[in-house]
Amino acid sequence: MAKINLRPWREELRAEKQKQFVVMILGATIVAAGLAFLWKSDMDSRIAYQQSRNAYIETATKQAIFDDFDDVTDDILEVTPTPPHELSPERLSRAMDFADILEGWVTDLRKFVYEEANAGRPPMGYKVVKKYGHRKWKSTAKIKQLMEFKGIGEAKAISIAAALELGRRRRIEDALQLDKITSSRSVFDVMQPILGDLPHEEFWILYLNNSNKVIQKNQLSKGGITGTLVDVRLVLKNALEVGAVALILCHNHPSGTLKPSKADKAITQKLKVAAQSLDISVLDHLIITENAYYSFADENSL
Repeated sequence: MAKINLRPWREELRAEKQKQFVVMILGATIVAAGLAFLWKSDMDSRIAYQQSRNAYIETATKQAIFDDFDDVTDDILEVTPTPPHELSPERLSRAMDFADILEGWVTDLRKFVYEEANAGRPPMGYKVVKKYGHRKWKSTAKIKQLMEFKGIGEAKAISIAAALELGRRRRIEDALQLDKITSSRSVFDVMQPILGDLPHEEFWILYLNNSNKVIQKNQLSKGGITGTLVDVRLVLKNALEVGAVALILCHNHPSGTLKPSKADKAITQKLKVAAQSLDISVLDHLIITENAYYSFADENSL
């Protein structure tokens, strides 16, 4: 009986099946990669569409807000806004959506209006109010100077500085209650808290009405240790704007000397002559130090 060897046939069949399996795996991999690519492309497209839609909605919302802002502000100014604790969750969420937009807009608004007002173009019903700051005595330099005295440490120096500052502020409050100038001493009482202990020169003008009441006091210039500039045109321009009929000039000498310089005398005469042409009187010019003053009027130097 003849024997048939099936081993080669089985090996060929096994090899063929392995080949078919590899082809199936490769095919499945390609199909899966294709599906993943299509899915990713679809998701990217959806995300891009949503982002574009969100951007359009945000832009349209901002535009709608600012297009109707004039009408909206009229309503806002006539009614009292609802307190936050009375808003519903939905209205709170909507308010927060607009909060950042409005805050940024209000910041830009204030900056623009301030620039316009300083340029002489204030909005209707508004004006720039000039203020002056009060220099605090409690500087590091002053405290260090106090600590140079024997027996005064940092804590005691700070306490002394604080007490002096309180006294200075009290003098300012008393000066603010004074509304009429009756003598050179009353001018000193008004201006000494402002100029008395400054380490640099400043030039100030008191503008008075025909009852010698102070309409306004303005810092004209701020200079260095030995001098400061004075613009006669600015002095008279402001006098006309506030309706002043008299002026009192004030500046300080950080050195403590009360003797007027040639420049002090010259600017006094220059201002006096220029003011007379506008029928405005220069009543006095005070040189102020920490504890004393020099009056041109009292010394018949005016």
